[in-house]
Parts: sequence; structure tokens; C-alpha cells
Amino acid sequence: MEISFQNIVFSGFVLQIIIILGLYGKKRGLYGKKNVRGASLLAVFTTYYVLTAFFFWKALVYDCCLLPGDILGGFFPWKTTGLFDSPPENSLLWDAVSACYPWMCSLKTALEEGVLPLWNFHSYSGSPLAAGFAAAQFNPFNIFLFFMNVEDFSTLMPFLRLIVSATGTFAFLRVIGFSRMPAFTGGLLFSFSGVNIVWLSNYPNITVIMFLPWLLLCVERMAAGKGPGWCLAFVFCSVFQFLGGHPESSFHMYLFVGAYFLYQLYCQRKSGAGTADLFKRLVTLAGAGLLAMGCVSFQLLPFLEYLPLSTRYFEIIESNNNIFGSFEFLELLNLIAGTVINPDFFGNPVDGNYWGFANYNEQNSYFTVAGLFLCGLGLLARASTRAYGRFGEEGSALAEKNGPAPADNEPACCIPRFGKWFFLGAALFSFGMIVRVPVFYAIVKDLPGFDMAANYRLIFVMVFSFVVFAVAGLESLTVQRSVTLFHVLLTVSVLVLLALILHFSTLTDIKEGCLNYRIKKLVFFFLVLGIMAVVSAAALYYKKLASLLPVLVLVVVWIDVWHHGADYNTFIGKDKVFSETPMISFITGQAGKYRVVGCKGVLLQGAEQVYGYDSIIGYDAMKINAYENILARINGSYNPVFTPEIESLTSDWLNFLNVRYVAAPPFSNDKFFLSDRFELVYDGEDGRVFENKKCMPRVFWADHMIAVETREDAAQIMDGKGFSPEKQVVVEVTPALQKKIAPGLMGSPQSVSQMKGNYGRICQDNAVNRALGKPLSIKKYSGNEIVVINTRTAADDNLAPGRDNYTGQDHGKCKGRDPKGGKLIVLSEVWFPGWQVTVDGKPKDLLRVNNAFMGVVVFPGEKEIGFAFKPESLQTGCLISFISFVIGIIAMAGPFFVFHNRSKA
Repeated sequence: MEISFQNIVFSGFVLQIIIILGLYGKKRGLYGKKNVRGASLLAVFTTYYVLTAFFFWKALVYDCCLLPGDILGGFFPWKTTGLFDSPPENSLLWDAVSACYPWMCSLKTALEEGVLPLWNFHSYSGSPLAAGFAAAQFNPFNIFLFFMNVEDFSTLMPFLRLIVSATGTFAFLRVIGFSRMPAFTGGLLFSFSGVNIVWLSNYPNITVIMFLPWLLLCVERMAAGKGPGWCLAFVFCSVFQFLGGHPESSFHMYLFVGAYFLYQLYCQRKSGAGTADLFKRLVTLAGAGLLAMGCVSFQLLPFLEYLPLSTRYFEIIESNNNIFGSFEFLELLNLIAGTVINPDFFGNPVDGNYWGFANYNEQNSYFTVAGLFLCGLGLLARASTRAYGRFGEEGSALAEKNGPAPADNEPACCIPRFGKWFFLGAALFSFGMIVRVPVFYAIVKDLPGFDMAANYRLIFVMVFSFVVFAVAGLESLTVQRSVTLFHVLLTVSVLVLLALILHFSTLTDIKEGCLNYRIKKLVFFFLVLGIMAVVSAAALYYKKLASLLPVLVLVVVWIDVWHHGADYNTFIGKDKVFSETPMISFITGQAGKYRVVGCKGVLLQGAEQVYGYDSIIGYDAMKINAYENILARINGSYNPVFTPEIESLTSDWLNFLNVRYVAAPPFSNDKFFLSDRFELVYDGEDGRVFENKKCMPRVFWADHMIAVETREDAAQIMDGKGFSPEKQVVVEVTPALQKKIAPGLMGSPQSVSQMKGNYGRICQDNAVNRALGKPLSIKKYSGNEIVVINTRTAADDNLAPGRDNYTGQDHGKCKGRDPKGGKLIVLSEVWFPGWQVTVDGKPKDLLRVNNAFMGVVVFPGEKEIGFAFKPESLQTGCLISFISFVIGIIAMAGPFFVFHNRSKA
């Protein structure tokens, strides 16, 4: 029985109310104050919960899910279903429907089958699923998939991310000394900022970023020398964010968090803490970080194994071309400035008038007009908060009445913890990397870590720093009363000037008919800015208004957030998401193992994982480089990030890759389909399907192949004139290994120069091989395992005449070859570290064929060939994770027993 999103949300709300009432009811006893404090924090969580529910009202009221499934309406076969009567609401959210949702479908299928989802059989002729990180197959939140369907889960995860992010920001701001209402506003500003809203549709980077405030909270407490509970909380949050699925964001986040910890140690040093204590805290954080890394080794080690084999690594490291660094400084400066002030200055894809040069999702840094105004006040006015080590209103109240007071276990001269200069430095550093400031960016981007990362995603660090300044501005305006009229007027003047400069500098870029839209957005900006300025100025002279100002600011922020973010993400009926069509039913209903490709505009990438058929393409920014080189031989171009539709139907590689069916639009009469190679096997209103008659089996025999020692030699042969994957395969094998596996099966390994253009030593082609009448049969093809049954005998080898594929000379029955010798089996599944092969239960050497696929030598009488994906990196990682987990349990149990023994004493 599956539980719906609506049931989980309503049940969660009722449970929170019950707990809050129970905690507030315990007014007496030893833990009375702690109960009230816990109830207060839970009440804040519940308030964020309710506000977030308003954002998801369509999913709560109607049977909708948060997924841009209307993008499917632009592709066959879904275009003809009648479910989509308008263009996609937001076509920029492509990744959510072609990558994130399919990955969840693969995980759901694996959970139902009771297997660990390590390998993806459906995309890219096979690809690592868990090692890719972005699929987030080990994310603990995936437990909801056990009792939810994928559509509801794709809605629940964004819902939880907003709440976790907001609550964590509130908790961090409270601990560093801000009052309740400013801190609450800060949680709303960060959680519903542009960087979170535009990536809301289940993108993995937000699953990582939502733990940023929680990690800052932990390191702030650890730097202050608090109990071991904060160390364990740091480990807990670190594990969750690592498994969130976006290592780039993890890298950027830990730079920020680590720098903040060092800043806090500096503050502790200035407040009188001893060097030995500070060193102990530093070692504690390092130990906690190593423990967290150890706990996620089962995910981290496979990823590190995958990374050097990926297209991203080869493009950035080998080719020295950071694929995310091609934007110009001035263009980025305009765009970032535009989204800081008002994201719709460059149009909004939801309104169909997007005219920005870069992706709206990638560069959005908006955190409301009110937040921007308050940020200006925070930069100008004095906002010096103090941390007392207490979570609640008492800390701020004590600060207001009595000035500085030492917290538990802290020196008497507790210094300000707001960190104005730290957050200013973080914002400037992030801004410089985002807009690629000349010289500065060139220096930093070559540093370790930065050279592999898409550094414009540091935008979330910049936004969080701005939010902290906005909270400081609200604190100084309403609590400390340190804002002056000059501060208000200067902030307004600067923002108005920036808005006008930005508007007129981009006026010529506006598409025809969009000027009225731009004017409306400018009016909205000036209206909100004017309201904030007038109310703030009035609050300087009327204390009663000052006391109401936080509530008014909260209302203005919420209206702004709703105005710009409520409709950005697409809610769509669940019945419209990858609905079944006759063409899909035909493709998935055919017997045997085969792969499918779609012509341009047919079968969106990722659909193969949803429906369970196999394809030679997919959608993943981190692809295997060797396989992408195969696709480049088909398409004529190498793409390190995206995989376009197959552009050539004449390539012999389609036959080798087991492409049996090609899906085309209805009434398609492409000239390629008129050849003898293709036969029309399905003709419907939703599309046409052609069968490729030259399709080779998924697994086949290949005799007397070309042996080479290096992958570079193999690549040159495959690119050479006359090479056809239908007739020859190139095997990477050393002389020692060739002698071990099958003497005489292949010619001695040669380099390309030794061959002198003669790729001969081919005994028989695969077309003749398939005519033997006893093909290999596939017994199993799932659960990280492939089992092939061999029915061929030694006598069968004498039936096949041989012909040299280059000279055409007939060699009769392969003179000089022992019919009892071994034969090469080729499996057109992608080779990857971790694949192991056994023949009748005995381990065999796995060969790398055509640079990207698998092969093994089998002798007559050997029946069952098993390919199993059992990566050593995963096994080693699991062992390290287990040891780290045990250490964590011991570390957690130690303080409990100490406390228990003290209580008895």
C-alpha cells in the first residue's frame, strides 16, 4: 500500500501540533524550561511547515506532483495523447524530468526487486548508477520510496528541503545572537531565495545545500567548546549532505563551513581561550570530518573511481577546458546584478518572455527586494550580536538588559559572534567567482577542487551571506535601534541607482513586446522598496511601529517570495507523467534483449529508465568517456555534458550496439527508413517504429580479432578507414594475458605502426557467426548481473567458412586454427571497473573490447557465462563505512555512560 503526499503532509502537521501541546503542557519539573524551549523550536518548524504547504497547495488540493512533466508534450509519443494542450510552463527544468525522475524510477524498481541499485542497464548501453553520485541512490531520504510512488516522492523531497533549510537557518541565526523575529525572517529569506526555488524540482544540489546552516551551527558550537553532541551532529549532517548527490556543492559548502570554523577559533582566541583548547577543538573537527568521510566511503570511493573515467574529467583535466567557464565577465555581471535586484529583469521562462543569455536556473541569486534593502542596512548600520550558548529568547533579552554575559564554559569577555567581516569576505569571494572577475578567477579556478567544479554554484554562499546581513539589518532596525535616517536614504538611493543603470544598460536586449513586462517589474521593485523605506524611516521615530515592523517585513517578504516563486516550478497531474501509449507498449512488449533509439523529437532521454527498455543514450552530465567516444563516431561530434538524439542511422555502430528498433514521428518517411536495412513494424497515431534488420545480438561470438596493447591504438584502428564494428572487434590485451587466455586465438598484440595499415588476421565475420544457428542465449539480465548460456560445441566451429574482410580471400575452414580452441564472446554492455566474469563458476579474465565493451574467451563445453557487477571500491568503501559507523556509535555511547555514572554518584 502506497501513502500519498497529502496524507504524509497532513499527518505530519497533526503530529507536530500534538507534540507542541504536550511539551507546553509540562510546565513543572526538572526539564520544564527545556520542554518549553523545545516546543518553541518545534513551533517555528511548524510555522515554516505551514508556509511551505502554501507553496505546494496544488499538490495538496489536487492530484498533482511537482514535476515539469508537461515537457513531455513536446515529444512523441506523448504529444499525441491529448494530455498537453499548451507549451511547457518552464522548459528550463529539463533535468528534472529527463534525469532526476528517471533515477528515482530506477531506484524504486530496484527496491521492489530487493536489489542494491548499482548498475543502470537501461541508459548508455549500461552505466554506473550509484557511482555517479548525482542519482543519490544512497540518500537516507529515499526510504520514503518504500511506501510512496515516485510522483509523490518527487513532491515530498522538495517540500522537506525547504523546511529543513529554513529551520536550520533560524537555529543558526538564533545561536549567533539574533532575536527571534529577525532570525525567523532570515530562515524564510534563505529557504525561499532564488537559488533554492529555481532548483526545487528534486535537483540534488539543493539536497546538499539545505544542510549548510546546520553545519554552520555545528561548527559554531564546536568552536565554542561545547559538548560532544555537536560533534556527532556535525557527522550526522555531513553524512546526509554527502549522500545528497552533488559533490560540487559539498566541496563549496565545506570551504565555507571550514573557513567559518577557523574564524570562530580566531574569535575564541581573542576572547582569551588557550592555544591548547583551540588546538583540541581543531583536532575534534578534523576527526569529525574524517569520521563523516569514512561513513560515506561506500559512496565516495566508487565516485572517485568513476571520476577519472568520466567525460567531465577528460574535458577539464585532459583537454584543459572547464566546460562551465565559458561565460564573459560583463555578461555575468549584468545577469547576477539583475537577479539580485529582481530576477524578472531578464524575463521569466514561466511568463514566456525569457531573454537572458544564460540559464535562468544557473544564475539566480534573488532573495526579495525587502531582503536586499535590509541587507544594505546590515552593511551600513552597527549590528553586534553576542552568543551566550543558549537557545531561546533569554540570550537576546539578557544582552539587551545587562550587556555581555559569559556563556557556560566560555571566558568572561564573550566577544561578538555575528562575523560581519567574515560574511562580507565570503560574499565578495563568491561574487568574484560567480561573475568570473578577471585575474582573480583565473588564479582561483586552477586551485585543487576549483579546477573540476562549476564554480558559479558558489552563488548559494553569496546568497546565504546576504541573508545574514539582511537579518543584521532587521536586528539593528528593530532591536538595537542603531539604524539612522541617513542609512535608510543611502540604501534606497544606491538600490534605485543600480536598478536604473541595470534597466537602461539592458534595454536594447529586451525582446519586442516585453517592454511592458519590464516596466511592471520595475514598478513592483520600486513599490516594495518604497514601502520598506517609508515604514523603516517611520519606525525610527515611533517605537510602537518598530515593535510591529518585524511582522510587517515578514508579510512583505512572503508576498515577494510568493509573487516570484510560487509558479516557477511546474505542478502537473500524475496521470500525465510518462503515460503509457500504444507505441511504448509495442516497444516494451517485444521479446528478447534489444536497444531502442528515437529520432529527434521522439522518446525523451530518461524514458528508458521509466519504462524499462534499453537505449544507447540517456541523460547524465557525468558519462563514461570511452562510451561517449563511441557515440561521437555515430553523431560526428563529442559532447562532454549532454547526449543529443542519434543523428545518423547509417552507422554500423548501431548494429553493434544491438539497436533493433528506431522510433520515429508519425507519417515519417525519412530516406534512411526506405532502405532494405529497416522495416516498418509499428505504425500508429503516436509514432512509427522501424526494425533494424542488421541488428546484432546483445552477446555474440567473435573469432580471431585484432589484438592491441593500448587503448590509444584501439581508438586509431576504430577510426581507421575500412574498420567496421559489424565485422571486426579490437581487443585490448597484453602479450602475457593473450598467452594466458587463448594462445593462437588472436594475432600477437601489435601497435598501429606495426600493422602498417593491415588490420587482417580476421578469420570470419560476425554475420557468418550468427548463421551458425546456435546463438548465445541470455538467461538473466538484471540485479547487477548478466548470465549467458553457451550452446555452441566444437563441431559447430567447423561449419563456418571464413573470409578475410579486407582481401576477400576465402580461407575455407580457418586453416591453422584449432577447432577445439577458445572463442571470444563479446557483450555490448559498457565495460567499467567492477565487472567480473565467471565461466561455469570459475573466474575468468574480463577483456576490454572496442575500448568500451566487455568480452571473455570461452572454450567448447563451457556452458554458463556470468557477468557480475561487484566493484571492489564499493566493497572497500562498505568496510571503511562499517568501521567508521562503529567508531561513531562508541563515540556517541561514551558521553551517555559518563553522564549516567555521574547521575548515580
